[in-house]
Amino acid sequence: MAERSIQTVVSWARTLLLHAAINWLEMADLKLWPFAPQHAVYLWNILPDQRTKLSPLELISGSRVPNYTHLQQLHVWGCPTFVLDPRLQDGKKLPKWSPRSCLGCFLGYSTCHSSTVSLILNSKNGSVTPQYHHVQAMKVEITTLIKQKAWKVIPKTSEMRWKHSKIQGKVLL
Repeated sequence: MAERSIQTVVSWARTLLLHAAINWLEMADLKLWPFAPQHAVYLWNILPDQRTKLSPLELISGSRVPNYTHLQQLHVWGCPTFVLDPRLQDGKKLPKWSPRSCLGCFLGYSTCHSSTVSLILNSKNGSVTPQYHHVQAMKVEITTLIKQKAWKVIPKTSEMRWKHSKIQGKVLL
């Protein structure tokens, strides 16, 4: 039984790496391998089994999760993400034209912090740090753009497009 579980987790980890390499080639690297199995184990532990409808954590702890809405908050492993500038996290202001966030790569969740703290690979210096403000950064930027009426969302069937209200060019996200 344990060998089958290990095989499944390793297969999931390989799939995570391949998915990242296919979709975000500039971020994907074999040096990220230790983070892929860690995230695969995390997923294995929180996802409910099809037969028992319980996750391994529920089986071990004996407590039942009332619903699985927390699974909707999961992020795609290896995807690009934006991290809010540390000065903004501390409540300080930035000069008007300086970037408010930097690009990173989501590598799973921290085992040393709260379950909402993500591990993010910094694309500039290659360091992996726990970050809480990576989702909020993207929400703040999009909300600000919409409030300023600088961008508007144009619904489309297969993808989301943004159109600058003053320039006719389209930018894909």
